[in-house]
Amino acid sequence: MEDMLEQAWSLPLSGGKSVVNVERMLDLISEIHLQLPKEIKQSKMIVADRQDIINDAKKEAEQIIRDAELKAKRLVSDTEILKEAKTRANQMLTQAHNQSNEIKQMTNEYVERVLTKSEETLLTNLQELKGAHAAIRKSTK
Repeated sequence: MEDMLEQAWSLPLSGGKSVVNVERMLDLISEIHLQLPKEIKQSKMIVADRQDIINDAKKEAEQIIRDAELKAKRLVSDTEILKEAKTRANQMLTQAHNQSNEIKQMTNEYVERVLTKSEETLLTNLQELKGAHAAIRKSTK
């Protein structure tokens, strides 16, 4: 649209008004309208995927915790074994929590990057749409 506006013919004595191919401009605006819902849908899917990843990480961490607790209970027979089992279970719990936090952080960073990119794309498209709309309004006056 910017190229069309830059290459438009200026009308003499018209106060800066120009001639553009209205049909092509409307086609471009229609393309923008078609792309906006895709960008919004993609953003929603990314947010949903992020939540699924977080939920999966929580489930995995809970399973690791349950497994660690079961292993600890099986090793209760001797005091020394019990101490070692508790230490190992705590290590596994810590490791599970650390892994869960790391997965959550990586997921959040990924979602943030994708949402930022989507937002930039949407803002660019919106600015182009506003520019085209303003140009059409100017050309009809």
